[in-house]
Amino acid sequence: MGLGRKAKTPAYESTTMQNPYASAYVNQDGASGYTLNSFLTGMNNMVESVMPSLYNQLLNPSLDNSVSKARMEAFSEALDNESYKQFENNLNALSQRGLLRSSAVNDMSNKLSEYQSQRIAEYADELLANNTADITSMLSTFLNQYMLGANIGQNTLSEALSANQLLNNHNLSASQQMLQNSSLLNSSLNSQLGLAGLLLSRLGTGNKGGKNL
Repeated sequence: MGLGRKAKTPAYESTTMQNPYASAYVNQDGASGYTLNSFLTGMNNMVESVMPSLYNQLLNPSLDNSVSKARMEAFSEALDNESYKQFENNLNALSQRGLLRSSAVNDMSNKLSEYQSQRIAEYADELLANNTADITSMLSTFLNQYMLGANIGQNTLSEALSANQLLNNHNLSASQQMLQNSSLLNSSLNSQLGLAGLLLSRLGTGNKGGKNL
């Protein structure tokens, strides 16, 4: 029976990695993950909360929001002021030429009303296009911010996984070396015991064949 102490297989060790932006871990069972700092976590939570609404606005464009309503109100007010001045100037011109009749005034009023309706419709189209561009830009900005946090977390996790692999590879290598040394020691002890047993056997045989004085 051989002698010597058996080397134990090393336990899988855990690893943590931390920087100002994130921390990552690798557990003994191989599970891993990362956590962002409070600022990046708050930013990502905000992005996740507003994304559904922004996507809905992008898929279903509408002017039924406070910003669009305020812009349309300001535009309509400016258009009314411009139209009133234009109407007044036209009336003065007709009056100076002695052409101020009810039919001419009605015709001028109808044309002005058509002009206002056309300008409002054109501006509504502009608002919708601008809203779509604004929402697309916001989505891009928010997604970039979200991916920034995700990339930082993934990079920190990759560093933790690499460090954990190096650590456990080192422990495994040390364990294998210990097993090899233990095997060599056992072999040496067994060889020495074998020689000792052979010598004792020969000495015993020699005593039996000798004469007593």
